[in-house]
Amino acid sequence: MNDRLRERKVDFQDLKDQFKRELKVEFPQASEERLQAMAQRLLNEKLLADEKMARFPVQHENFRPNLSLTTQDRRYKEYFHPGTYVWNEPEKREAWSCCLNFGHSSRGCEFRVQNPDAWCYQGFERG
Repeated sequence: MNDRLRERKVDFQDLKDQFKRELKVEFPQASEERLQAMAQRLLNEKLLADEKMARFPVQHENFRPNLSLTTQDRRYKEYFHPGTYVWNEPEKREAWSCCLNFGHSSRGCEFRVQNPDAWCYQGFERG
């Protein structure tokens, strides 16, 4: 185990020295021991990140389900008139009997929520 650690320290000594030089510029007041410890920590983090990338090469993939596909809400309101479009004698023109709106193609005064993703329990006969 000690031999393996020694080999690893020798192999990555130049990278550790480079980390130490960069840290010396960033922290000019730090002691040699502190620089040594920070360089060792950075080296260990880099080696762990390299090992993780070797084990899991695709970083953006994960094993969680994509909830954006199943939590979409595609419901919408469909407006309608519950009354009839008939002649209105006091106004002397045609109007809807429910809300007295004069336009035949006007937006309805009531609505129902339509859900295209809802389950259909009516069978195969309905289209």
